Amino acid sequence: MATFTNPTEVVVEPGDVLYMPPGVLHHVRSLDCAFSFNVDWHTKASALRGALAFARGMPAKNAYYNMIIAFGLWSGVSAKRLLPYYRPYLNYVS
Repeated sequence: MATFTNPTEVVVEPGDVLYMPPGVLHHVRSLDCAFSFNVDWHTKASALRGALAFARGMPAKNAYYNMIIAFGLWSGVSAKRLLPYYRPYLNYVS
């Protein structure tokens, strides 16, 4: 059974930073012409939580990329070997 909370809307102004804890499902929409990016830092535990987020309603494509990260951290397979599987995420809009 999926667990959901009430959605929260946040307007991020120029120069602002928004921190979201690992595994937080989110949707981003620009209100104007904008440039934004996110940086994911993962530990073994956070990568595993991200991979298991599929059970909480995360779209399968997002879970797939989280599984790649988790697999790399837990197995020790190098980022260089995993990059071909992860590369499409760099252009993926969910």
